[in-house]
Amino acid sequence: MEWIVIDTVICSSSGITFSTVWNKIKLILWYQSDVFLPPGSTFTPINSGIIMNNKQIPLTIYNVTPFNKRFWYLIKNNKDCPGKSVKTKSICPNNQCMLTICPYGLYK
Repeated sequence: MEWIVIDTVICSSSGITFSTVWNKIKLILWYQSDVFLPPGSTFTPINSGIIMNNKQIPLTIYNVTPFNKRFWYLIKNNKDCPGKSVKTKSICPNNQCMLTICPYGLYK
């Protein structure tokens, strides 16, 4: 059963990632992984994580909720990650970031 990633937000202070996904139903996944699930990507869930691009990727799911537009708006607008607003390959201004690898190409 393949799922499509619609949108993803990372909470850099906790290391938790939130992704809106779709497969007959739209859901919000709360998870932690070393891999960023970019919008437009597809994956297949398995017991130990997911399979994406023919690779098994460990992923810890903390919660799954039905998609709620207001809740997703709160998640997207309460993030503390500068993400795409900072030039790639530059120093991240967020000193409290818990992420080991920045999906936006920033470094500590």
